[in-house]
Amino acid sequence: MFNNTETNLLFMESLLSGDVSKAIENQEKRGQSALVNSFSLPIKYGRGNVKDTVEYLNKLKEIGIKVLGDKDDLFMEVELPTGWSLKRTDHSMWSNLVDNKGRERASIFYKAAFYDRDAFINFNRRLHISSEKHDYDEEQFERQPEFITVGYEEVLEKVKEESSYDRDDRYYYGYEDSYEMFSVKKVKKPIQEKNPNYKPLTGYEKYSQPFHFEVYDFDGTVLFKSDIVKTDFEYSKDRHWEFFDHRDQVEEWAKFQCEVWLDMNYLGWKNDLAYWD
Repeated sequence: MFNNTETNLLFMESLLSGDVSKAIENQEKRGQSALVNSFSLPIKYGRGNVKDTVEYLNKLKEIGIKVLGDKDDLFMEVELPTGWSLKRTDHSMWSNLVDNKGRERASIFYKAAFYDRDAFINFNRRLHISSEKHDYDEEQFERQPEFITVGYEEVLEKVKEESSYDRDDRYYYGYEDSYEMFSVKKVKKPIQEKNPNYKPLTGYEKYSQPFHFEVYDFDGTVLFKSDIVKTDFEYSKDRHWEFFDHRDQVEEWAKFQCEVWLDMNYLGWKNDLAYWD
């Protein structure tokens, strides 16, 4: 997937455009296109520098993917089951392995940049626990402006006159010098007052608010929700570590509820290949 032609193309594009970063970005997009139009999968499984692991090859065999042999230092040629394919995502470094039902069964990372080529694959579980879901109004924790506009007033503003036309709201004022004429124009100026809701934020307020975790299916269907939890006290600088230690415990408890529910209803949920059929 990477050869001298690609190197020459990168060099010429960088030379002609003068934008090396854009040329590398285009190289990565071409790498993605080459991948999704091929019958190749990464040799490395997971984010670690692991190649041809027994676990990986066994998973491919169980899915029905036949390994034909290495293609280069990063990829091997494979034979996909009928109806399976590789699909691009909006990010040039990520693509998906999609099964015959249109489900994303694995995520594939491929960075085609010449200076840091890398590729690996991670399989997707059908059932998994979501990141924390906020049970509060997030907007109230955005930094509020110190001053807000409460109205407008009309003022006269001196402007350079560029044309004798379109002066319906201007008052002819005179000449700045013998060559340049100017006038005044009515403009609306905002009237600002101190925002009653303003308060300096430390950036930690949101961590004191309630949240929960969810179990959801591959298509986003929510199957279970944990209890809504929160820390027992507000954040303060002198209790920083105590606060976050306690919050970690609360978070683990919410996640644990999801794990218990999964273990009771889908005992093999941690298996990447379970419950797809």
